[in-house]
Amino acid sequence: SLEDITDSLNAYDNINIMVKKIKLIRAQYTWWESVGQYHSKKPSKAKRYVKNVWSMYQRVHKIKVR
Repeated sequence: SLEDITDSLNAYDNINIMVKKIKLIRAQYTWWESVGQYHSKKPSKAKRYVKNVWSMYQRVHKIKVR
């Protein structure tokens, strides 16, 4: 957890917190559902977030989808 507001600027800590939360969510959902649930429990927002993450993943890994 974050003890001070400046802790929120530490990318390493933020990633560790995110991974822990996704692992807890992952126990109940598929990987991509977990990504969406991490962002929002509202299905429309979760779906949009998953689409954005998938798009970024494709760009980073240079995956071309036909």
